[in-house]
Amino acid sequence: MSVKKKVRGQTTDQTYEHIRSRILDHKLQPGAKLGSLDLANDLKISRTPIRQALERLVQEGFVVKTPSRGYFVAEMGIKEVEELYEVRLALELHSLEVAMQHQISDREIARIEEIQKRYRALTEDQTVITRAPVDVEFHLALASLSRNDYTVKLLKELNDRLRFRRRYDGYWLWRLRGERGHDAANEHTRIIDAIKSRDAEGAVMELRNHIQMAWKNYRQFLHALEASQGS
Repeated sequence: MSVKKKVRGQTTDQTYEHIRSRILDHKLQPGAKLGSLDLANDLKISRTPIRQALERLVQEGFVVKTPSRGYFVAEMGIKEVEELYEVRLALELHSLEVAMQHQISDREIARIEEIQKRYRALTEDQTVITRAPVDVEFHLALASLSRNDYTVKLLKELNDRLRFRRRYDGYWLWRLRGERGHDAANEHTRIIDAIKSRDAEGAVMELRNHIQMAWKNYRQFLHALEASQGS
């Protein structure tokens, strides 16, 4: 394991962010051993902040700790992905229901429309990896309409978990075969239109359908992946 950039004087928080970002960017592969001594040597810091950062990542599920063997990048099963989508659905629907109970400003709507405009532009060349962060930005902006920072934070963490799984199993490449990007853009537009019309029931329904379609599409991929591995 080699980290090209030497980082000196890192705190535990900085070390945590460094290792976490490498996991999310798939530079540290699922199942890879995370030796505290190797990481300490690469980062030119002591082993204490390394161990503290790894323990924090264990608590978040990005790393697993095996007695007598050490730390490893976690591997996520299909059941966990399904549970993450269930939690995502509950969080987003609740946030939108709360948001529709108070006045949503023109500025807030304009921000969501601007994100949606960027997202739709990216569907033209099927740049899935580039489009995905904008999709997350759109959903976080929707959640922020509830004006509950804690909910937005939870949703961001949940999306990081889903991002970790998708980068691992090749979902981005598989999605290039379909037109999900165009469909998702249209679904975003219907959500925005319902919000602008102050149609709370319609907005929640459109968001529910949108997330359920995303899960359906991803579940199909997982089943195809399982079939190919079993053949």
